Amino acid sequence: MSTEIETYQQRLLLALRLRDVPAERIAEALAEVDSHLAETGEHPVAAFGPPKQYAAEVAQAVEPDGRRRAGWVTREDVTIAAASGLGGWLLADGLFGLGVGAERSFGLSAVGSLVLGLLLLAAVAVVVLRPSKRRQQRVRDPRTGEDPLPAAPRWVRAAVVLVPLGMLALVYVLGVLLR
Repeated sequence: MSTEIETYQQRLLLALRLRDVPAERIAEALAEVDSHLAETGEHPVAAFGPPKQYAAEVAQAVEPDGRRRAGWVTREDVTIAAASGLGGWLLADGLFGLGVGAERSFGLSAVGSLVLGLLLLAAVAVVVLRPSKRRQQRVRDPRTGEDPLPAAPRWVRAAVVLVPLGMLALVYVLGVLLR
């Protein structure tokens, strides 16, 4: 069972990552929180405020990549989300169309919708998975060298892939059943 301090640090780590704070500064912030709380015995929220608020303060002081973000979402994030949504929708629409045997969205054939959806999702995958210095940086506690947030269990990583694939298979089966 995790303690309140561990829970606070994990939430702070996530909030700092979402704000694109460099790994070195994240590690320093986590060490500062840990040291302060060990010395004072204070509750983390009483000492630093909610994790998201403290992360905003740390991120504002850092200004990652020499630029300020106007919040948590960048133009790239919005573009990726829009392309993913459209690609997923076209893919599901194409699979349903294959099952039903009807023309699909935008006057495309079911196969055309399927292919266009796959191409959009492949483009998103290329953009998201491209190497990035920021993503390659690991957060390490400067005192111990350990990673403060362990990797997700295998079942979580498998579910991220298998659940959407299962849903797409279900869409195809529904198309066949409704034919």
